[in-house]
Amino acid sequence: MVVLDDDNAEHIGPVIRQGRPGTAMPSFDLPQAQINDIAAFLRSRTQAAINRRTYELKELNTGDAKAGETYFNGAGRCNTCHSPSGDLAGVARRYQAQELLEKFLYPARGRERKPVQATVKLASGETIAGEVDYLDDFIVSIHDAEGEYRSWPRESVQAVLKDPYAAHQDLLRKYTDADIHNLLAYLANLQ
Repeated sequence: MVVLDDDNAEHIGPVIRQGRPGTAMPSFDLPQAQINDIAAFLRSRTQAAINRRTYELKELNTGDAKAGETYFNGAGRCNTCHSPSGDLAGVARRYQAQELLEKFLYPARGRERKPVQATVKLASGETIAGEVDYLDDFIVSIHDAEGEYRSWPRESVQAVLKDPYAAHQDLLRKYTDADIHNLLAYLANLQ
């Protein structure tokens, strides 16, 4: 963090003037004003990287809307769950480009998250369904239809999960950059 503490090029200045002996960085004989400018530039870029929330996204919507529509109805299979005249009607009026991008890449985040459902089959053959409360490789826990908390070791039951976001998670492993930009361009046109 030398750069952030370098108000007057007191740390960076000697490195610029002397270089780094034994490395590829040579020394530079520059006027103090230029060294100050370099130090200020490095400080501003480092600060910008730290304050990512202040980073302004420009030209995020750079894709081809027609290619995005083709992906939506084809390889992405988005149309099996979503409809431009149904749940996505007017989506571009509700969200700015960055929000829209986050919504389709990570829909499971936020207040509107739909719960994962599970049907658990016990060794006795009894099945119990409910919302998943906790799930890992060892435990499955649900709240059943009556609101009762139930939990079992995964090895002793069969659990069939219905995750409303599974298709989106699968797409994260398949998207190309072009797919993402094209899909965003298509969705951004759904006024």
